[in-house]
Amino acid sequence: MVSFSQSFQRFSVSCCCKVWVLALVVVSLASTHRTLIASARDNTSEHLACERVQAALTESWAAYKATYIQADGRVRDPKAENISTSESQGYAMLRAVWMRDQTTFDSVYRWAIDNLRTPKATQNPATQGLYAWKWGKKEDGSWGVLEMASASDADEDMALALLMANEAWPSTYYENEAKKLLAAIWEQEVVTVKGLGPVFLAGDWDKASTNDYWQLNPSYFSPVAYKVFAQADPSHPWGKLVDSSYTLLDSVVTQTRTGLPPNWFRLTRDGKGSLNQRIQLYTAPKDTQSDYGYDAIRIHWRVGLDYLLNPKEKRAHQLLHHTNFLERYWAVREKLPSPLTMDGIERNLEEILYPSNAIYGATLIHLMLSYPDVAKTVVWDRILTPLQAGLWQPADDYYAQNWLWLGLLAYQTQVCPKSLSNVLQKESLAIRLSGLFVK
Repeated sequence: MVSFSQSFQRFSVSCCCKVWVLALVVVSLASTHRTLIASARDNTSEHLACERVQAALTESWAAYKATYIQADGRVRDPKAENISTSESQGYAMLRAVWMRDQTTFDSVYRWAIDNLRTPKATQNPATQGLYAWKWGKKEDGSWGVLEMASASDADEDMALALLMANEAWPSTYYENEAKKLLAAIWEQEVVTVKGLGPVFLAGDWDKASTNDYWQLNPSYFSPVAYKVFAQADPSHPWGKLVDSSYTLLDSVVTQTRTGLPPNWFRLTRDGKGSLNQRIQLYTAPKDTQSDYGYDAIRIHWRVGLDYLLNPKEKRAHQLLHHTNFLERYWAVREKLPSPLTMDGIERNLEEILYPSNAIYGATLIHLMLSYPDVAKTVVWDRILTPLQAGLWQPADDYYAQNWLWLGLLAYQTQVCPKSLSNVLQKESLAIRLSGLFVK
């Protein structure tokens, strides 16, 4: 007679074997699925890849307008209590130019003028007000400006979009608006720093501060934009702003163990010591300001776009190849990281479990120029395949919707070669930029 313990032992062994067999089947199916996806990705012709990418850009823009942009031109962020920002208006203006959607461009810009533009800081007739960075519901239930300070990245994006609009739809209005905004940016958001020359501040609030340091956001540095501004506005030395931006970026990426840039850093005002000594990262254990986070990821796109349109720009090439941390991270985990500390440690469990997919778009131009095989996998697995009815999930992630689209825009220049070769023949950088996506 078989004892109860013997029966239970046989039952346990049988169940255990079945579980292991089931696990092996699941792993095998997952492996087969990945193989099929990779095979489809690798066998997609250049022509079909171009069509797929451009269709995704068109579909996403239509869905984004329907979901995020109101009839009056206000771009809302549903994940952040439906606030609007100068950043959101600037992103929409850039995308509208690339999609040749003048109606949306005009309504988005008009809303920014009516609701975000601040009073002029001086009596200089060549300037205008900048743009308040945050607008939303106030404590008394009314809607209006919540933070009057400017965010210089939004101001530069708007100015760039206006200059691109002037090329797409020639108009003295767009050109004049751009030049007045450029004059205001130089007057209120650029400061001359000893040993560096003109430096791009994060906003008008920092120029007015009395701190013994400037608080700089390297993801606001946009060398390609300053080159466009130099052609449109020769009255200001924008080329020197290109130089200081690359100098600061070159230095700050050497101060993190990953070689990746931080969200923010300080630059002392006294001019004493070497540049590396003057740059200060935020080192308190719980301080995320010098993390490689959702601000910092944008640097790849801004620098990469400069290299894409100016292939001889060695400083951009050097920055793009400064570290292979992202490639190594992908090779081990088959994903890109959530926010990292300066030492390369992922910041918290929530970000690990529920990261924003924005990093895949923001870093894509860096990957395609430095690690094209990784870029191809990212585009297929993380951008094209997850697109549902024109929106990337979660559908309320406004930031990811924009950066995945902007990354894909850059990638289509690789799979649609004519889109890049045609624009590189143009002398005007504004024309090159505005023509990146024209079917």
